[in-house]
Amino acid sequence: MIWDGRGAQLYDLFQQTAYQQEILSSLHTQFRFKDGLLAYNHPPFQILWYVPLGRLNYLQAYCVWLLINLGCVLAGVYLLLRCPRNLDRGRLAQYFLGSLAFFPVFINLLQGQDSATLFLFWTLGYWNLVRSREATAGVWLSFLLQKFQVLLPTLLVLFLLRRWRVLSGFLAGSIALLAVSLAIVGFSGIESYGRLIFEMSGWIERKGIYPSQMHNLRAQFYIWFYSRHPVVANLLTGLSSVTLLALLVRVWKAEWEPESARFGMKFSALVTISLLVSPHLNLHDLSCLLLPALLIGQISDQGTSSSVRRLQRATWLVGFPLILASLVVSTWVPIQPSVWGMIVIVFLLFRALNETGESLNWKPTPTATFPSN
Repeated sequence: MIWDGRGAQLYDLFQQTAYQQEILSSLHTQFRFKDGLLAYNHPPFQILWYVPLGRLNYLQAYCVWLLINLGCVLAGVYLLLRCPRNLDRGRLAQYFLGSLAFFPVFINLLQGQDSATLFLFWTLGYWNLVRSREATAGVWLSFLLQKFQVLLPTLLVLFLLRRWRVLSGFLAGSIALLAVSLAIVGFSGIESYGRLIFEMSGWIERKGIYPSQMHNLRAQFYIWFYSRHPVVANLLTGLSSVTLLALLVRVWKAEWEPESARFGMKFSALVTISLLVSPHLNLHDLSCLLLPALLIGQISDQGTSSSVRRLQRATWLVGFPLILASLVVSTWVPIQPSVWGMIVIVFLLFRALNETGESLNWKPTPTATFPSN
């Protein structure tokens, strides 16, 4: 649509349907999306990642995007593994292979989704915070606006901690993304996007919005109550989300020491809770759990408390068998194992932070590489 000069109509669902039908016809497949459309509902600036692929055929574009996605995963893993710099080659290989074997990452690559870029942007935000490059971290965090629903807890923590340099970088990045959006779709396109987002709030089990298949708090309460008591489902989702956010704020109100392992654990809690409370979260979005998983996994086993060791074991169990089991178990019983596994990880993180104090044992990059703020 952008190549055809129809950027202003990007969020016109009738135009989207026509273009998707044309693409499906070119693939000579009988497959059609449920309700006739899988709506494009991402912010206008995100289309910038895909515009260069618009002149390729579908298979070529998919292959190029697959390589880009794979590069984002590997780059993010590499940056996170550089934080402690105390891993031998064997452990490095384990972390790389384990990351590629993570099922949400596989789904993201298979479906050509965008969660690998989300993981990389979040990682770059953390990576720059650790190095006290707060304004740069804020710019990278602004790219999370491509799925703005996962960003709100991060902004809440930064605002309450008065990390103005991070927020100023975020604001600068947001203004730049707004300018890109205007260049792509214009004022009318942005207005259409706003109307679409509002309209989507009423989409339940149609046009790509399927709460029963999500992996967040909303999904669990939706499965239990929505068919009979929708108000109860929404109320419990809201209350549980507020409770987790309150606990998150309490954890972050203590010291701000980006070079410490405690900061890594708090950031792990931030990412995990952000995914849990997000109103829209599909399986491929769980690729972002690589960030807390890698940070938790790198805490040295020597001298740490039993709560940290339990946390490490639980992270592995949730990341591999439990999330994979969600696809099977949720079809038999009204439970999302992935959601409960993430909740367990959050509370184990809180417990480890309360019990260990400053005893966490990883060796960060030498202090010389962390300039004063």
